[in-house]
Amino acid sequence: DTYYDSLAAAVNAIETEGTIELVKDAEVNTVIDVFEGKSITVELGNHSITPSAKCSSGKIFRNYGTLTIRGDAQGTIDASAKTDEWIAIENRGELSVESGTIVGNSGSGAIVVSNGSLTVSGDAVIIGEDVAVRSTDGDVHITQNAHLFGQFGIMLFNNPTGNEPTSGHSSLTMNGGIVEATYGFALSGNNL
Repeated sequence: DTYYDSLAAAVNAIETEGTIELVKDAEVNTVIDVFEGKSITVELGNHSITPSAKCSSGKIFRNYGTLTIRGDAQGTIDASAKTDEWIAIENRGELSVESGTIVGNSGSGAIVVSNGSLTVSGDAVIIGEDVAVRSTDGDVHITQNAHLFGQFGIMLFNNPTGNEPTSGHSSLTMNGGIVEATYGFALSGNNL
């Protein structure tokens, strides 16, 4: 086993494919980028990934490759302690949240999908202060016992936002799980 001083160092050490297992909580000082061509699995266990006080990137992860998240019920990627709008994961690649908890405090969503795909499965929980998942020209798949909730559950949008034949469209496939809104709509957007 190889140990790294930071999550960023562990991600950067992976050339094409690998797994990172957290052995303690991790604070990030800047956004963690997963670039195209990389396939990374993050095993949270019962640990958390949070932004440090000096981190100002507005997101914890930005994925362009393939990113898989797994964790125990206490394992979290949590941006909620920041006072400004923060998302936990910006996804422009393939993101799979198989277990663990993802928390954001942004009106944009805990997870924001732009021209990518998101699969939430297993016992994964996605919590958004305003929106759990926001997808623009992306594909969202909810299955098994996944639970998404926020003021709004899932928001699906075209890109650009006009409803033109040439716009990229978002899609939702749901074969299980729960999408819950605290006082908005569980499912909303401009291409329903």
